[in-house]
Amino acid sequence: MSPGRKTAKRSRGHRRRDTQLHLDSLRHGGRREGAGRPKSSDKVAHDTRPVVPSRVPVHVTLRFDRRLRLRSGRLYGAILRAIGAAQGRFSMRVLHWSVQHGHVHLIVEARHRRSLSKGMQGLSIRISKGINRAMRRRRGRVLVDRYHATQLGTPRQVRNALAYVLNNRRRHLKKLGKAVPARSWVDPFCSGIRDGTVFRADPRAPGAAPRTWLAGVGWKRHGLIRVSEVPASG
Repeated sequence: MSPGRKTAKRSRGHRRRDTQLHLDSLRHGGRREGAGRPKSSDKVAHDTRPVVPSRVPVHVTLRFDRRLRLRSGRLYGAILRAIGAAQGRFSMRVLHWSVQHGHVHLIVEARHRRSLSKGMQGLSIRISKGINRAMRRRRGRVLVDRYHATQLGTPRQVRNALAYVLNNRRRHLKKLGKAVPARSWVDPFCSGIRDGTVFRADPRAPGAAPRTWLAGVGWKRHGLIRVSEVPASG
């Protein structure tokens, strides 16, 4: 081989090594502090869902696009129809709810974690389609995030969650510094109705009857829920 060919081959090899070093110096990402996609703090973390025993009810929160008027007759009606159609699907039942301007609180029972996940997915789809249909549009943003779920493992936790859901409107008004309604007032956008001074389930609403001891009997150990209660932060 002539000296000229050896020199050319050696030069090409040097160029390849130089190019590799240059590309390494421009690398992004990797296991470095601050590398990768920035994390948002206003979203529900994508953690593994906790195991949901069948004997434990769950408090679920769904967040909606704030431009939607959930506390209007037609959108609330769409939500109720979705709840009724989803009852028992994937062994999940909705016991109680409260609809606020930008979010909905639910008390549900599910057989296990997968049942809760599939049931909430189905309910979310039904609500989204129902709201878009009520607004006479083919599609549009409805839910803005994944649902948030909290297990209720003791009678007191269930009682506090029920009071928080059924009287959520009173809590929001007090938090905003607005006038709280009369002691006998019941939010028409929740699943409870007044029975004297306490709540009871509305038999006309599509809520399911509880099957767990905690949601059916256990919570009553700490007293019935008064319609005038202003619940603490949940």
